[in-house]
Amino acid sequence: MRKHILSGLLATLMAMPAWADKAPSVQINLSVRDTTPKFVAFYDTTVKEAPSNADRRWVVWRFFYDYATPSNTKPQDRLETVYPRYAGVIDSIRGGFNGLQPSPQNVFSSVVQNLYLDKPVTFEFVTYVGMFEGGVWSNTDGKAIQLYLPLEQPADERTIQLPREISRTLYQHMKGMLPNGPQTVVDSMLLEGIAAHVTKAAVPNLSDAASLGLTDAELKTLEAKKSDIIKAVKSSLKAKSVTVEGVSKPTVYAGWLLVADLMKRNNVKAGDIARKPLAEIMPNIEESLGKLAK
Repeated sequence: MRKHILSGLLATLMAMPAWADKAPSVQINLSVRDTTPKFVAFYDTTVKEAPSNADRRWVVWRFFYDYATPSNTKPQDRLETVYPRYAGVIDSIRGGFNGLQPSPQNVFSSVVQNLYLDKPVTFEFVTYVGMFEGGVWSNTDGKAIQLYLPLEQPADERTIQLPREISRTLYQHMKGMLPNGPQTVVDSMLLEGIAAHVTKAAVPNLSDAASLGLTDAELKTLEAKKSDIIKAVKSSLKAKSVTVEGVSKPTVYAGWLLVADLMKRNNVKAGDIARKPLAEIMPNIEESLGKLAK
């Protein structure tokens, strides 16, 4: 495993004049934990010594790597299912963190500049090789935020997921939501709406749907139900929210519309809204939702 500090940098962030009184400066500490060498040692050993011996392959996995994501409850069975697929991605895996596209550091920097981060953060990129379970995900140990980057993931998927996950995680960090996530519907709407607009600003070539974490078809379906969705969330702003992982697609879409209207009517960016206390902007939120529900 490689671990090194990318930077201990002071980021001075630019803000719009309407709601932002002063451009903040915050300390950002970035580091990398790269498990690539361990996986490569496992893979090269199995190719050489045990290409068809499942039991031996599991022993080698446990010796060199022994990594499984929290969602993988049967890693040995899963390994046997996906092992042949590693041959098609091993060359990109060997590049480790430095070979990732897009560059996690560049995406992080772009997100921070558009979110107007106003709270110091310690952030660790963790590169690992999973078992093709899914995409980018995050966690926190109370001291740092860990962003997990599976090296077997296709670059086009990472391009969409990386800025969105960084945006969502940093916004929750700003608002003190970690590790439990938003607690009310309005919290969820702001989280998803601000994250989506920050993602879009950070990576302008992403589609609106991709910035929302939706497919084009899903977004089209939600657009057809716009009025009903807005009326539903407007009537339950203080209701208890679902978990971040289970947040409903209508709530994501409603947050996108809400933040877009707040940005337009107040001549601000998503980052300006992110820095405002909820109590201070609640009248604006209710006014925007009333307008959008018509």
